[in-house]
Amino acid sequence: VGLAFSVKVGFNKVVTDLASGESTLAETWESTSTGTHGKDGGYIVQSLSEHVDRFLAEYLRVNEPACGGP
Repeated sequence: VGLAFSVKVGFNKVVTDLASGESTLAETWESTSTGTHGKDGGYIVQSLSEHVDRFLAEYLRVNEPACGGP
């Protein structure tokens, strides 16, 4: 509406129920925000960049052992 915007970054992966063996695609992480941009497209890009940075930091933190970290 007007000068408003909404950003959502999500991570989907296949999850499997161990009891039944059934698998499905599920969103396992998301980050969202809304705001107004005052006709400044860079502000929207900055918001998106912050969400992607948050995802990368959290992904690497929880997957550190699998990624060869300490």
